[in-house]
Amino acid sequence: MKYYVFVILTCLTCAVLPTVVTADLSDGLVAYWPMNGDAQDTSGNEFHGQIFGTVKPVDDRLGNPNGALSFEGATTSGDVQKAYITIGNPDKLRITGALTLAGWVYVRNFKILGRLISKHNSSSCSYNLCIEDDNSPNFYISDDGQAPTAAECTGYGKAKLDQNAWYHLAGVYEPGQYRAIYVNGDLLEKVTNDVEKKMFDSQVNVEIGRRPNCCPLDGILDDLAIWSRALSQEEIRQVMEGHFTDVEPAEKLTVTWGFLKEQAVDKSR
Repeated sequence: MKYYVFVILTCLTCAVLPTVVTADLSDGLVAYWPMNGDAQDTSGNEFHGQIFGTVKPVDDRLGNPNGALSFEGATTSGDVQKAYITIGNPDKLRITGALTLAGWVYVRNFKILGRLISKHNSSSCSYNLCIEDDNSPNFYISDDGQAPTAAECTGYGKAKLDQNAWYHLAGVYEPGQYRAIYVNGDLLEKVTNDVEKKMFDSQVNVEIGRRPNCCPLDGILDDLAIWSRALSQEEIRQVMEGHFTDVEPAEKLTVTWGFLKEQAVDKSR
């Protein structure tokens, strides 16, 4: 039996270890909010959020108590004071180059729109990861500070998401090359024509659950993060699977071996 376990471990090491270990998901990580009952940033940059209104700890998508935050009370797009988190406008979040926004969202009502991570008001826009009232996800950036047109949005109108269901969304921007949006790790849309060469440096605060004068979320958010680089699809899938959460790079080998051992035990039974 020990021999078979060793063989299984060896095979799994060859098959899995390069994928899990080689991607350093702390590289370019600017902020990470696990939403474990609060708005603390665990990236090390301490971009902690200030909670306003009816934001409540709830079970996350895995059933962990107080593992996510629910944004409640909004019934119209004008209910912008009901529930939100403000992060402020630190220099590291004033990103004008490559960018990735990612997080889990559970939407109760699409009709009032809703923002996951936003640096955008009615007159000054940098970036935004959100859901729209046609039940579609949307990722957009601006190079002139103006709100984007539908043609400048990525993912808008390309999918119909279900209410009362968890989705992982990720928006990726590589200056002058592409904008892309992923749903549950799958590419929904990638735009390569006329891609902005630089993002506008908006002075607006980064906010979670809304943008300052619009679009309050009626739903739940979990594991939100910002990178100052464009993540690959494989990296986004690793983020979605939770490989980077609360793990320092030096500990990744230990985590990986724990995963391998569990797989080996299951296969040896």
